[in-house]
Amino acid sequence: MSSLKKRTVYNFPCSVLSNKAGGGTIRSLFLSSCAFHPTVTLGCNRSLTSLHLCKVDICGEELGQFLSNSFSLERLVISDCSDIIKFKVPCLMQQLKYLEVTKCQMLQVIEIDAPKLSTFIYGDVGVKISLGDPLQVKDIRLMGYNEADIVCYARTKLPSILPNIESLIVSSPNEMTSMPVVPSKFLHLKFLEIYLKELFASLPSYDFFSLVSFLDASPALETFILHVEQRFERHDSILYGEPTDLRRILHDGHANLQNVTITGFNSSKSMIELTTHVLENAPSLKCITLDTANFSGKNHLAMGECYPMMRGGILEARRAFEAARRHIAGKIPSFVEYKFLEPCRHCHFGY
Repeated sequence: MSSLKKRTVYNFPCSVLSNKAGGGTIRSLFLSSCAFHPTVTLGCNRSLTSLHLCKVDICGEELGQFLSNSFSLERLVISDCSDIIKFKVPCLMQQLKYLEVTKCQMLQVIEIDAPKLSTFIYGDVGVKISLGDPLQVKDIRLMGYNEADIVCYARTKLPSILPNIESLIVSSPNEMTSMPVVPSKFLHLKFLEIYLKELFASLPSYDFFSLVSFLDASPALETFILHVEQRFERHDSILYGEPTDLRRILHDGHANLQNVTITGFNSSKSMIELTTHVLENAPSLKCITLDTANFSGKNHLAMGECYPMMRGGILEARRAFEAARRHIAGKIPSFVEYKFLEPCRHCHFGY
């Protein structure tokens, strides 16, 4: 018996969704922390346009059968439903445009034919995915929760699975593998946003310069945003140790790149190399923003107060300022707007 079943205390009565109870007028349904076992076609099936299931006790067969009669469904969100192993919809979902499937720990297969699907969000890279016509999918958000190397997976696997994506957001809680150089391309990708979390100060540092592989694979890219959760002082700061030459790759494939933002900008040599690469190989660049605070560190809480930064993160922000002054500021072309941001001094007294 799953942990979800142990905590389920409420069986949602399907009768309230019947035509007799007025279910035929329901357009949006959000169920959370309950059991839902539809056995027959319900009144809401034909009118439902949005369905959100969170921590719901429902198996894949029940869900597939329910969706097979939901001809008007446009938005489907499934989160933390631990009893779903195979999610298959046996018929064409003609109107579905938005699909989000995350934190379903037992999920192995997603099989759905939705010709209008344009946005797909998922968080389990080991899941076998079949979307009918993947060429229609333009917006992908890959939200890693427990798995490592999500960014590496996105670079190496997604071009063949979803070749026509135009917007990609990737979040990785533990990126240990540097980006490989592979021949596959994102020929239509225009917007790329990557979230990286630094979990342990003692582990080998991530090679930010390897992200150049992602940029090289995206000739149409216009916007690149990188968020690094910076909590510790870097052991690979360019300010310390023996001076070495920066790695450089001359490349003419970033002709469309116009806007670059890096939050959690740090003093690591590979971060300086990545930033320098952008400045030297993006002739259409209009604006570059380097922010030494974490993405969540500025004015994200109520009352206008910033999210607290660890002391190590504040000390690293100081180093990043000096690294940018020495190695970046003098390389900014005259036609590029340069923004350098620091942690809020009002909230971070140690800065």
